[in-house]
Amino acid sequence: MLDIRIETFLTVCEFMNYTKAAQELNITQPAVSYHIHTLEQEYGMKLFDLKDKKWTLTPAGQAVRSVALTMKHHDSMLRMTLQRMAKKEEHIVIGATLTIGVYLIPDIIADFLQDNPSMQIRLVIADTQELLKKLDAREINFAVVEGFVPQNEYETRVYSREPFIGVCAADYSLHSSSCYLEDLLEERLLLREQNSGSRRLLDRCLQRRNLQISDFHFQMEVNNLDALKRLTERGCGITFLFERAVKEELQRGTLRKIPIKDFSIAHDFIFLWGKDNTFVGCYESFFQTALNNKNKKP
Repeated sequence: MLDIRIETFLTVCEFMNYTKAAQELNITQPAVSYHIHTLEQEYGMKLFDLKDKKWTLTPAGQAVRSVALTMKHHDSMLRMTLQRMAKKEEHIVIGATLTIGVYLIPDIIADFLQDNPSMQIRLVIADTQELLKKLDAREINFAVVEGFVPQNEYETRVYSREPFIGVCAADYSLHSSSCYLEDLLEERLLLREQNSGSRRLLDRCLQRRNLQISDFHFQMEVNNLDALKRLTERGCGITFLFERAVKEELQRGTLRKIPIKDFSIAHDFIFLWGKDNTFVGCYESFFQTALNNKNKKP
């Protein structure tokens, strides 16, 4: 059972206001103050500072918050696990970025369910930054992303290294017969939304060449991957995506790879979860299923 003082502490962290925390917890403000005071006495350090009428976490408070969130997650997971054990059910919540959520995870989940038929799974698809927030808030158990992540803050497993390519319609005529990256600046660039992993990767690729997205003469942002590919197939411009996302279109011949002479980019698809996680065995099992799924593909 989670210590009521920890629950109070986390609620104060959420609102940074004792009165609002008391209202949220349905207790008195003096009770909130008492809980925080006894925690500070127990740990021998101040957890909050009041500056200019605003509460802020001290370094000690930040450390306690990090551990307290893990404790709350473990308590919640334990309760759910015990409840589902009684019902002979298991449950995990998986986060995935769009490309992975559409073109990778479904097959892995299908294989995993064959070996774990009683497992209940919920899939949450969002951009990398949103998934990291959900992971930190313990709203999801683990995530599979293609974006850039602070790997020292999470347990990570590299699933694969995926080619990132430029594509256009099969009958699309490039403005230049040469195929260096700079030659493509005359084309209309169709691109994903700001926080997508593909967009961030493209930004970094361009920066390494002293370029940026605004250097393309025309740009069009599309926050739906299917619509983006359809527009590219209709010859509205060029785009940069993970090869896995356009595999079927390349095979059908509705899209073709642009043979850029100075552009050879690949990026990792990564499984990640919080450090020191009690339920890591389940996540490792899912990751192993993913590897088995990859190895059996032709």
